[in-house]
Amino acid sequence: MAQDWLSKCPSDNDSRCGTLTIIRVFFGSFSFVLSLFMIFVIWLFKKYMFFSQRLILYLSIAALCDSIPYMMGSIETPFGCKFQGFMMTYFDWTCVGWVSVITANMYRLVKEEMSFESSESLFHLACWFLPAIVAG
Repeated sequence: MAQDWLSKCPSDNDSRCGTLTIIRVFFGSFSFVLSLFMIFVIWLFKKYMFFSQRLILYLSIAALCDSIPYMMGSIETPFGCKFQGFMMTYFDWTCVGWVSVITANMYRLVKEEMSFESSESLFHLACWFLPAIVAG
């Protein structure tokens, strides 16, 4: 029998909605485990000393946090739904920000043979604060 949170999905086909929720929870859990693994590997081999690896670490932390609302399943309370939506939007935009920073850094390394390492604190401000404005 379907769990309670699966049966409350407003849809014409409740079994399809329940299946989609299970898939979302599964892939959210998969993302959580892989993000933890990436953070562990960077910490284990002390790769956080290199700027490019720190950028990947920050992206992994954002992806780890981004997977949490996907693992929550369907939330039926108004506050829970808004909180889950905020978390999804915020951390999705945070991941987009870190991917953009990594891409810009790679471009600058290849094209100009320079790095953005001196702007790391500015990137933190942009990638963690600006998504809060968008999600809020």
